[in-house]
Amino acid sequence: MSIINLVFLPSTSGIKTGTSYPYGEFVYDANGNLTHDEDRNIAITYSSWNNLPTSIVFVEGHIDNYYGRNGYKIGKKSYDRHNRLILDEQYLGDLVISSGLPQRILHADGYVSLDSRLQPTYYYHLKDHLGNVRAVVSPGANNTTLINQTNEYYAFGMVYTKTGGSLLDVIKPNKYKYNGKEEQEMPGKWLDYGARFYDTQLGRWHSVDPFAEKYRRWSPYNYAVNNPIRFIDPDGMDIWDQILGVAVSVTTNLSNPIVSFALRDGVANSSIISSTDDYNSGLDKGDKASLVAGAFMAADGSRNVVSGLSVATVTGPAGLTVAATGVVEVAVGATLSTNAAANLAVGNNYGSNKGPKNLVEEAKQSQAKKEAATERQTNREAQTERGNSRTGNSNQGTRGSHSSAKGGDKGDKHPNAEARRAREQRKADEKKNK
Repeated sequence: MSIINLVFLPSTSGIKTGTSYPYGEFVYDANGNLTHDEDRNIAITYSSWNNLPTSIVFVEGHIDNYYGRNGYKIGKKSYDRHNRLILDEQYLGDLVISSGLPQRILHADGYVSLDSRLQPTYYYHLKDHLGNVRAVVSPGANNTTLINQTNEYYAFGMVYTKTGGSLLDVIKPNKYKYNGKEEQEMPGKWLDYGARFYDTQLGRWHSVDPFAEKYRRWSPYNYAVNNPIRFIDPDGMDIWDQILGVAVSVTTNLSNPIVSFALRDGVANSSIISSTDDYNSGLDKGDKASLVAGAFMAADGSRNVVSGLSVATVTGPAGLTVAATGVVEVAVGATLSTNAAANLAVGNNYGSNKGPKNLVEEAKQSQAKKEAATERQTNREAQTERGNSRTGNSNQGTRGSHSSAKGGDKGDKHPNAEARRAREQRKADEKKNK
């Protein structure tokens, strides 16, 4: 379905006004893709072969997206209302090139910003269990940490408070927010998940779920089966359940490693886990969070111990003195960080009988298989040796018989040679008789 004689309406803020429209607020094509949002004056054109938005037109300008044959975005251009180019980006893996120059290098914990001389500035993302970027920090002078941006979100992802320094917000704004996805320069600030674009203001997608048959109870436009506190959708195609893994991680990091391994594996092999991959991913995130939280807690406890010793009458939580509270913080923080480090070192590969408690048994089985293979190889070599020995003796006897017959030896004559000479003698006698 195409939009003809598109008329833009007054609202340009991207905030939905709730105005009613005689022909409906949303217009979709035959594939279920949103092609027009009347309230925010957005017209969208999609690729005919992968249902990805190639052009997004709005009052203040338009965006053109470019994709490879595999569906990955390889570039984006943004224009203002006068059709002047204001952003030109190409994506080469984790490298972002802007106007022909390297601008950002993305990584799992943030990104590296490059200036015109390719000098780096390192920005780190502090995330929650859903991968939402809650704060952006960077190294400051004298081993200090600068808090460049903080974000708070509604449950379905719309930012409702944001703070940050003018340098990061104005010159090089951080556009990676909810679930760590990039905001688009358009009304509503949709997020690009890869397979689809997500509208945090509505809490829904604007294209059909590619795996809608797996979730027949739900609308093909819903986000995370309407439970964004527990589930995430990392690429717009399928949900991940990680909160249980995070909860188990933090809980077990307060116990000793042996108990932790047993509890983690027990939960992984229970019926409450929908996906062991999601569960293990949640454990990884929980362990990393525990590692950082434990270190901060231990450091804060140490400060409380030092300051509390000078004023012993001041009380902290639960009636403890400040110094006693600090001792508790140091103990809990050290336990969290130590156990988290141990769990990360072992690796989270639980479920399907692959947890750490089974690693010894698997190692034993592997060693037994190797020993059995070695024994079979030794037996084959021994059999080959014996076979060669028997063949060698037989050939030696045969050669000896031939040699005796040929050399006129008076010992045993070879039977085949005797028969051959007898045949030849009979033929000679027959010729004489003729």
